[in-house]
Amino acid sequence: MKILKRRAKKDSNSSGKFKILKTILIVLIIVTAAFLILWKTGTLETLKIAKQVQQQRSLVVEDDKILKELNAILELPEDAKPLMAKVTDADALREQNNDFFAKAKNGDRLIVYPDMAILYDEEANKILKVGPVNFGQGTIGTVAFALYNGTNDDNKLTEFEETLISTFNNAQVKVKDNAVGIYENTLVIDLMGDNDEINKIAESLGGQVAQLPEGETAPEGAVILIIIGQNQ
Repeated sequence: MKILKRRAKKDSNSSGKFKILKTILIVLIIVTAAFLILWKTGTLETLKIAKQVQQQRSLVVEDDKILKELNAILELPEDAKPLMAKVTDADALREQNNDFFAKAKNGDRLIVYPDMAILYDEEANKILKVGPVNFGQGTIGTVAFALYNGTNDDNKLTEFEETLISTFNNAQVKVKDNAVGIYENTLVIDLMGDNDEINKIAESLGGQVAQLPEGETAPEGAVILIIIGQNQ
């Protein structure tokens, strides 16, 4: 009697295992068939492409937002689409060009136009650096500046020089002096009259483009004169 009971229990276990294996096999057949249908109809590839497009669209929306914020600070070229990247290894960039990337940190944005590169801190909504595209060639295209202090504050000249050098990778201050008059606003003067970037330079420094004021003397050895105003 005991032998019969054990055999019945064994037959029951075998039957249960067979049902489980049968269920797994059916599921595998259904999954395989579904995969083949998707593959043959191109639906699988469409789903992959759709996912990639969705990711790319998110990046495009983010880049457009960055450019809109940046354009409120600095007038950007309207006839060129920049290359945009996010800084992921600031230390490595500093090893390549410490002058340009000295203030860079991970998460900052690099916006590169044909004739200039911009390092932008999105979190602080602040331009960290503007310079030539030739990162690996030092200060190619050096621009000679002259600074006149148009305020009563003697510290303004040194403070503004630091701001100028930290903002523009290719700036060199050739002349520093006091202006004849006192000025409310900072004036940026193109002494040669042929600098296409003069408006961008003025905007980046919080100044305004102007002609050489009456009574002031154009300095020698500089192509751009900046008269620092009290509002700076």
